[in-house]
Amino acid sequence: MILIVPVVAAQLIDRFFYSTEPNPIDDPSEWVETVFMDAGDWGTESWKAQLDEQLRSYDMHVLVTSPEQTSIYQYHTDQPNHSDGLIETYTETAYKTNVYHDEEWLGSVYLSFSQPRLVPAENTSDHVILKSMFAIIGLLLLVFLYLIRRQILKPIQSLIQASNKVAAGQYDAQLATSSIKELRAVSEAYSKMSTSLAELDSQRQEHEADRRFLISSIVHDLRTPLFSLKGYLEGITQGIAQTEAKKTQYLDRSIELTHRLEGLISMLSQYSESLLSAEELNLRSVEMTSFMDQVIQGLNYPLEQKQLTIVKKYAVTQTVNIDQALMHRAFENVFINAIRFSPKQGSIQVIIEQQHTNGIRICIQDEGPGFPEQDLGEVFKPLYQADRSRGPEHPGIGLGLAISKTIIERHHGRIHALNRPHQGAALVIEIRQ
Repeated sequence: MILIVPVVAAQLIDRFFYSTEPNPIDDPSEWVETVFMDAGDWGTESWKAQLDEQLRSYDMHVLVTSPEQTSIYQYHTDQPNHSDGLIETYTETAYKTNVYHDEEWLGSVYLSFSQPRLVPAENTSDHVILKSMFAIIGLLLLVFLYLIRRQILKPIQSLIQASNKVAAGQYDAQLATSSIKELRAVSEAYSKMSTSLAELDSQRQEHEADRRFLISSIVHDLRTPLFSLKGYLEGITQGIAQTEAKKTQYLDRSIELTHRLEGLISMLSQYSESLLSAEELNLRSVEMTSFMDQVIQGLNYPLEQKQLTIVKKYAVTQTVNIDQALMHRAFENVFINAIRFSPKQGSIQVIIEQQHTNGIRICIQDEGPGFPEQDLGEVFKPLYQADRSRGPEHPGIGLGLAISKTIIERHHGRIHALNRPHQGAALVIEIRQ
């Protein structure tokens, strides 16, 4: 189609701007009708004389025959009529046409060109230039359309296909490249968006799995004390506990279970607040060693119960900007975890040292069994410790470290777990200013 347009345009320009009278070379049929019919009555002497006069300007042989194929007119010229400004171009072959008038066959006309055709040089040159120009234009249009398809249409189609795949949850679509700066920028931005969406979708699925596990674990941890509480209360009301001592024992146990339930619900509330709180942090400059001593003093009772010793190794006295209330809860949970798994009459080391020029490192080490090596990356997930902490030896719901991690990360800090070379676990907190 792209090649047809310039050719048709060239023909139209040729017709309207370079139109000439009918001639025996370019329009033989029309020329015969014009010359031979305008000469007068067909076959008469005056008709023949008129043809002789008109054909003198043409270099050709003419033979006219009747329908019975008998000769009624002949014209022959031996020399062409040259004129200034004419050059040779090409030789035409013989031509025959039948002439009709009012549906009557008058005869046949035979044209034979004995000499090369003579045309004006200027006219020929214009035609060659014009046709060459349109051929070049057609080729350029073809190349232009190819570039449009490759550099514009294909990248746009690629974006449309990739958008449909993203809508269907597929984020690995490959985009076509383009040398056009704007389209290339759009493709790069789309690739980044697709990668971000893939990461968000992966996080969403992971969070959904954690949420389901959290709910099932909460139900388990709440159901166990509720089931026991129900049993003790039914034992009192139904007369199973018949003596006063037994009733008192059942009531005391029921009160313990209510405290247990209250603690579980409080821990869940703290976890939700640490995740969902959108309030600004109330940052204050706090001297870290004094702050750590305050946290430890608040844990005197559980420390004394297990006869644990706190070993302090403070290498710096540096102030940090923290929300004191939130960070107190974070460190308190870390210490409670260390106390819970420390053996009786053991020790807990607290090490504070310079990390970088703009941060400090706090390490809290216990002498407990440590973490399973394969679970070190799972320590701070909600309810990680729930399975092994449901027994009476290590009570807890397993949200303390998850809360600590959330609070520390809100302060742009980092916490990670590791095992000591000999025995015990270590929780390392890094706070940058």
